[in-house]
Amino acid sequence: MAATAMLGVAQAAPNGAKPPKIDSPLSVDHGKCIESSDGTTADMLSCDEKENVKQDRRLNENYKKLMSKSNDDQRNTVKDAQRKWIEYRSSTCSLFSIVNSGSIARIIDSQCFVNETAKRADLLKELSDLQD
Repeated sequence: MAATAMLGVAQAAPNGAKPPKIDSPLSVDHGKCIESSDGTTADMLSCDEKENVKQDRRLNENYKKLMSKSNDDQRNTVKDAQRKWIEYRSSTCSLFSIVNSGSIARIIDSQCFVNETAKRADLLKELSDLQD
């Protein structure tokens, strides 16, 4: 159940009710790609790789904007926080494959990585916008 929630996969609801919509920071293209993957591990991982390129680009753009608006002390703080966040993302997202094995663990790791990157890109944008 937790695995499907992480993946944003809709589960069958009782009595034909529609499952709740899961908000995702990921692109519509990613959702379509996952839907068309027919659940194959290689295809799902490929979707995540493509999405990660997009989200990583967003993250870097927002990071650069924030850094350009920050003074020296703020830049040092942001840089340190970003390094710590990278460690956090790596250690957190690798937990699934440590406690589980098989292809589902690889998919969940990948989804975690992409989702965390997207959320961080959003946060950096918010911080940058606060400095306008």
